[in-house]
Amino acid sequence: MPAGVKEELRTAIQTFPRQALHATRLGLTHPATGEAMAWEVPVPEDMAELLALFRASVIPA
Repeated sequence: MPAGVKEELRTAIQTFPRQALHATRLGLTHPATGEAMAWEVPVPEDMAELLALFRASVIPA
């Protein structure tokens, strides 16, 4: 963990119950039909909270 990480963020990272991976948008061409397909979903609430902690921890340059 990098030095200077706030304890609240450190704890959130260490206790996050899953991989913090998410795609807001995903698109592909269907291999059989050639149809363009796309999905869009919001960021899950638990990940949005984690991102907010990261953003609050950034020290402006």
